Amino acid sequence: MRNNYHCILIQYIKNRLLLVVVAMFPLLSFGQLGSQSPSIRTGDTFDWSDTQSNNSDAATIQKVTVNGTE
Repeated sequence: MRNNYHCILIQYIKNRLLLVVVAMFPLLSFGQLGSQSPSIRTGDTFDWSDTQSNNSDAATIQKVTVNGTE
């Protein structure tokens, strides 16, 4: 009769590894969530290629100019 200790050990290691991966996933995937690049606050111009009759209508940007550079 053969014992199943080896099989039980492998299953235990798999379960622990899965637990670690599941626990680390939110930290790795959402780590950059709170850090953003500085935003442009002045010197920007947006040129629209169409008009919006309602705020819910889509609008298309033709070009963006920041400090005189397109």
